[in-house]
Amino acid sequence: FSAPVRGNPYDPEENDAWVIFTGTRGEERRLAYFDEGTWRSVRVSRSPGSYTATLLINGQQAGEPKKVKV
Repeated sequence: FSAPVRGNPYDPEENDAWVIFTGTRGEERRLAYFDEGTWRSVRVSRSPGSYTATLLINGQQAGEPKKVKV
């Protein structure tokens, strides 16, 4: 995700970043991390399919949700 960064992106007190993956079987939260100027997250699933990934920083949606296939 490309999203604005305020303060230190590696300090969870300044940027508490999560990605919510939403699919047909519900939601799953994964930590996000800052790497080479973007926010990233890893999703491993026993249920392959399409998901919507939404980045939250400090509890607020940051950037546009993305469609991903797992």
